[in-house]
Amino acid sequence: IDRALIGLGDDPGEVVLVVDGRLRATDLAACAGGSLRKGGGNVTSAEVGGHPAYHAVSGDGRTDVWFAQTGAATVVSAASEDYLAAAIGNGPKIETDKGLGALLSRAKKGAGLRFAGRISPAVGHGIVTRTGGQIAAPPKAVAGHVALADGLDLELSFIMASPADAAAVAAIAPAQLAVLAQVAQQYRLGSLVEAIDVTHKDDVVSVSVALPAAALAAALSPQPAPDGRPQAIDSDAGAAQNPGPTNSPGRSKPQQ
Repeated sequence: IDRALIGLGDDPGEVVLVVDGRLRATDLAACAGGSLRKGGGNVTSAEVGGHPAYHAVSGDGRTDVWFAQTGAATVVSAASEDYLAAAIGNGPKIETDKGLGALLSRAKKGAGLRFAGRISPAVGHGIVTRTGGQIAAPPKAVAGHVALADGLDLELSFIMASPADAAAVAAIAPAQLAVLAQVAQQYRLGSLVEAIDVTHKDDVVSVSVALPAAALAAALSPQPAPDGRPQAIDSDAGAAQNPGPTNSPGRSKPQQ
């Protein structure tokens, strides 16, 4: 597998998985069929969205998956025939969607993990409640990436309802990071928490971590305990391994 893309809809059953790599749907169908038939299930063939497709069902009905080969190295699977058809047919795709396409463009291209999505009303209102009303309206969407090719490059961006709410979230962040730093020290992860940065610009507030490979390795490497035995990550003695974020404006700031 070289790349995987997961798409989630509003309902739990609306799931699509797109996998690029050295895969063939025919081999997957043969493998899955051999396993499922032992329990009374089966794999049948069909045509979906103009592509040869397969339907895998277990004897107890707990497994019910549709999948199809859409390219020389691409297999797409979905939880229903209709959702598979929407994914591989000629309908609208995420890149051309005005909302999700724009969100995904915020994520770093080439990152190992990229994500974008709208925040459900229930989750959004829960965030408002947890802030004690410090933000006026639920966040609208989220996007970001995780890249591990050369250290750690992580960014999580929330699209807020207004610039004022974005600034409010950034203002809350230093106190939350201070609490997180105290917890992180118990697991000797203080240097990772110190690398967390919060910025805001217009209606977007972003949480990011950027650590070169050497710094990431140092943060995660075992450190010797006073008795000489290795212990996880960092110790109580070395300040360089035990930093915590301060409440200074530099930890949460507007982008210039």
